[in-house]
Amino acid sequence: MQTTHSMIKELSPAKINLFLQVTGRRPDGYHELNTLMCGITLFDTIFFDFRTSGLSVQCTHPEVPEDNTNLVW
Repeated sequence: MQTTHSMIKELSPAKINLFLQVTGRRPDGYHELNTLMCGITLFDTIFFDFRTSGLSVQCTHPEVPEDNTNLVW
Protein backbone atom coordinates (compact mmCIF):
# COMPACT_ATOMS: atom_id res chain seq x y z
CA MET A 1 0.00 0.00 0.00
CA GLN A 2 1.25 3.47 -0.87
CA THR A 3 -0.20 6.47 0.93
CA THR A 4 0.01 10.23 0.83
CA HIS A 5 -2.03 12.62 2.92
CA SER A 6 -4.81 12.65 0.34
CA MET A 7 -4.57 9.37 -1.59
CA ILE A 8 -4.14 5.62 -1.03
CA LYS A 9 -3.08 3.17 -3.76
CA GLU A 10 -4.04 -0.51 -3.32
CA LEU A 11 -3.55 -3.58 -5.50
CA SER A 12 -6.59 -5.84 -5.80
CA PRO A 13 -5.46 -9.37 -6.75
CA ALA A 14 -7.22 -11.39 -9.44
CA LYS A 15 -8.23 -15.03 -9.14
CA ILE A 16 -9.28 -17.92 -11.34
CA ASN A 17 -12.26 -20.08 -10.40
CA LEU A 18 -11.14 -23.66 -10.97
CA PHE A 19 -14.58 -24.90 -9.92
CA LEU A 20 -17.80 -22.95 -9.44
CA GLN A 21 -21.20 -24.38 -8.50
CA VAL A 22 -24.24 -22.22 -7.76
CA THR A 23 -26.09 -23.96 -4.91
CA GLY A 24 -28.88 -21.53 -4.14
CA ARG A 25 -30.03 -17.94 -3.92
CA ARG A 26 -30.14 -15.83 -0.78
CA PRO A 27 -33.01 -13.46 0.11
CA ASP A 28 -30.78 -10.46 -0.75
CA GLY A 29 -30.40 -11.71 -4.35
CA TYR A 30 -26.83 -12.97 -4.05
CA HIS A 31 -26.06 -16.63 -4.80
CA GLU A 32 -24.73 -19.35 -2.51
CA LEU A 33 -21.61 -20.91 -4.06
CA ASN A 34 -19.21 -23.81 -3.79
CA THR A 35 -15.93 -22.80 -5.39
CA LEU A 36 -12.25 -23.58 -5.65
CA MET A 37 -10.15 -20.51 -6.44
CA CYS A 38 -6.52 -19.99 -7.36
CA GLY A 39 -4.79 -16.65 -6.92
CA ILE A 40 -2.75 -15.33 -9.85
CA THR A 41 -0.23 -12.53 -10.22
CA LEU A 42 -2.51 -10.05 -12.02
CA PHE A 43 -3.90 -7.05 -10.17
CA ASP A 44 -6.25 -4.13 -10.57
CA THR A 45 -4.87 -0.91 -9.14
CA ILE A 46 -7.35 1.02 -7.01
CA PHE A 47 -6.78 4.60 -5.89
CA PHE A 48 -8.71 6.13 -2.99
CA ASP A 49 -8.60 9.92 -3.34
CA PHE A 50 -9.70 11.83 -0.25
CA ARG A 51 -9.35 15.29 -1.80
CA THR A 52 -12.92 15.13 -3.13
CA SER A 53 -16.20 14.14 -1.51
CA GLY A 54 -18.54 11.42 -2.69
CA LEU A 55 -17.77 8.31 -4.70
CA SER A 56 -16.73 8.04 -8.32
CA VAL A 57 -15.32 5.22 -10.44
CA GLN A 58 -12.94 5.89 -13.32
CA CYS A 59 -11.56 3.25 -15.66
CA THR A 60 -9.54 3.35 -18.87
CA HIS A 61 -11.39 0.36 -20.39
CA PRO A 62 -14.46 1.49 -22.37
CA GLU A 63 -16.60 -1.53 -21.39
CA VAL A 64 -16.24 -1.03 -17.62
CA PRO A 65 -19.16 0.99 -16.21
CA GLU A 66 -18.30 4.10 -14.19
CA ASP A 67 -21.62 4.23 -12.34
CA ASN A 68 -23.30 2.24 -9.57
CA THR A 69 -23.64 -0.83 -11.83
CA ASN A 70 -19.91 -1.46 -11.28
CA LEU A 71 -19.38 -3.90 -8.38
CA VAL A 72 -16.62 -1.64 -7.02
CA TRP A 73 -19.31 0.92 -6.25
